[in-house]
Amino acid sequence: MDTSIIITVIGLLSAVVGSTWIASVVLRRKYEQEIELLKADHHRKESDTNGVEIANAKEVLKTQMEYIITPLQNEIKALRKDVRSLRRAVEKISDCPHSSDCPVRRELQNNETND
Repeated sequence: MDTSIIITVIGLLSAVVGSTWIASVVLRRKYEQEIELLKADHHRKESDTNGVEIANAKEVLKTQMEYIITPLQNEIKALRKDVRSLRRAVEKISDCPHSSDCPVRRELQNNETND
């Protein structure tokens, strides 16, 4: 009879341990699947964030082009044109019959000595 009690106790213990082990395996698989879903969701959101960052960078570049770079380029072109005109005018001073008493030449020479 002692053996039957021991076998019964062992059977009960193995049933409890076995069911606990099976439950832990099932739970572990469930949690692993949940972790994989969370990782996939994280990667998707990270990709979305990168896409938003790229879109923001493009918008900033577009704004810079529209309000800063293009107006500065236009201003530089206008300044170059003005400098070309001024250079041509200064080069023609020596050909002028009144060059010895030219107020423009005098002013330019004064500016050179003051710098």
